[in-house]
Amino acid sequence: MNYRDAINWIVLNILPAYNRGRLQPTRVNIALEKLIFYSHYSIWPDFRNPSSYFELVNREKFYGDYEKLAQISNKLAVRDYVKEKIGGHYLNSVIDVADSPGSIDKARYLSYPKRFVAKPNMASKRVFINETVDYERFQRETAGFMEEFGNRNNEFHYKHIPKKLIIEEWIQPSNGELIELKCLHFNGRLELIARAVNVYENEKSGASSLRFYDRNWKEPRIQIREHLAGPTPKPAQLEELIDRSETLARGWPFMRVDWYLADNKLIFGEMTPTPKGGRSFNLNLEDHRFMYENYYKNQK
Repeated sequence: MNYRDAINWIVLNILPAYNRGRLQPTRVNIALEKLIFYSHYSIWPDFRNPSSYFELVNREKFYGDYEKLAQISNKLAVRDYVKEKIGGHYLNSVIDVADSPGSIDKARYLSYPKRFVAKPNMASKRVFINETVDYERFQRETAGFMEEFGNRNNEFHYKHIPKKLIIEEWIQPSNGELIELKCLHFNGRLELIARAVNVYENEKSGASSLRFYDRNWKEPRIQIREHLAGPTPKPAQLEELIDRSETLARGWPFMRVDWYLADNKLIFGEMTPTPKGGRSFNLNLEDHRFMYENYYKNQK
């Protein structure tokens, strides 16, 4: 392990304990975050005056309006926003909302369909996919879902979200392929689309492959550096995707809006103002600067 890897490892192990119970960042948080980026890119970033994509996201993460960030990141509350802006027919069906997995007794669990998806409204990467009737497994694998989220990535706005557990309908396309489209917007304009396939399988394995396309479904100037997916045809719903996605992202300096595509129908996923906590290390420093200059700065 070289010294930069050591810096990254030390900081990532300090943050969960340091941030536990905190609702706002301190100067220590910002300094530790800068050390993480130094360990990857050998620069000392400026989050207040960004000149790169990752600095832009971190400006929102540290200096943004936490009430507004929490509202749009809340996987339950954002449904009202989507319904108001583009219509409720873009929403996946919610089967139940619970205070926690522990509040779901066996009878309540057995009232659900055999296949469903469970996730908290105030965290990312916490997803349970129920494929068989097994109440004990459900309780075991969702036990930590309501624990405080955001400590490792300095994403304090998640801590301002009232905690709920969402039980959602399993999306099952007739052809078996569930496509995910992650749309990156700068000042409300969709600039990049990251396409992923086999979404549920990726959630279970923790691995995914992506490929960037521009708004015309052409190969962009930048591309994913790791786990690059192969090229795919342009979806027939591209114009609809751009229009609805830009409607949702309007008014934000940066916003990622995620969609599912199943049986030629767009289904809203979530809105994420700070994807990966701003730590998109599958892009190099030149990519981050290009995105800021060409997608954000030129749209101001």
